[in-house]
Amino acid sequence: MLPNPDDAGDLLNEIISGELNSILINDDVSQLASSDNIYNWVESSSFKDVEMKLKGKRTTTVIDNAKRKLWLDEGYISLLSNELDAQGERVLSESEIKDFDRFRLKESACAVFTPDDFTKANSNEEFSILTHHRRNYLTSSKKPTLSLGTVVRSDTQYMFCIQQRCDSVRIPIGEQRKFLFLPMEPKDKRIDVVFKNGSQDYVGLSASCNECHALEIIKFSPLDDCEVIQAQKGEDELYYFLGGEDGQTKFQWILDLKEAHAQKIANCFAANLARVGLDESEWLRRT
Repeated sequence: MLPNPDDAGDLLNEIISGELNSILINDDVSQLASSDNIYNWVESSSFKDVEMKLKGKRTTTVIDNAKRKLWLDEGYISLLSNELDAQGERVLSESEIKDFDRFRLKESACAVFTPDDFTKANSNEEFSILTHHRRNYLTSSKKPTLSLGTVVRSDTQYMFCIQQRCDSVRIPIGEQRKFLFLPMEPKDKRIDVVFKNGSQDYVGLSASCNECHALEIIKFSPLDDCEVIQAQKGEDELYYFLGGEDGQTKFQWILDLKEAHAQKIANCFAANLARVGLDESEWLRRT
């Protein structure tokens, strides 16, 4: 009953991947990461004892395999709560543990659980990419398409597409379809997306969800007969969407987010659109 029978292929992909996911869940594959298996991994791997700063320059603790297991079994809060000084007093108060949680844990956790023979840098960034990027195994027949979750770059400006998927397909040939984008700013903290910029450093991006006036509207037209906005490979081996008023402005494809992560950003923007602006007593507003 589809006007374009080839569209059924996308549904087939979702059904098959969904069934595979169900098989893995029902087979309780998560038990492969059970405490016992992780303990065995710690025992069989070669770890160095890691000196971890707790506060100041002199207050430290040494994380050995026993403390690693405590961390894995009861969590880092329990581990930090059990750290005592020479007088038998807790080294960190509850408020200091929260500060450690926010400022130091990010640096320490990866180092504590990295075996000696694992030397790859940027482990946190690589694992983050694994969790929120939708992997694209691009071929000559499988090219990036513009839809919800696509991140593009025009010159130095990054943009995040919030066009819903149902409005990104079945675009008549010759029609110009307006797509909605949120600007994204490179940042080091409170980021939504991280990616590796070619052979250069990792780049963190934050979407401008709180600035409704920053919304970008850009026109695109489908190429050939695919009825979607498909990127084309340039001479530099990168993929570009052609759009804008003249239809020739290049927008470099950067990545696609997994659906849930993309929807989270879109929902954040939509929630800000629903704000109610009103005049009220300034005393009441500040109370």
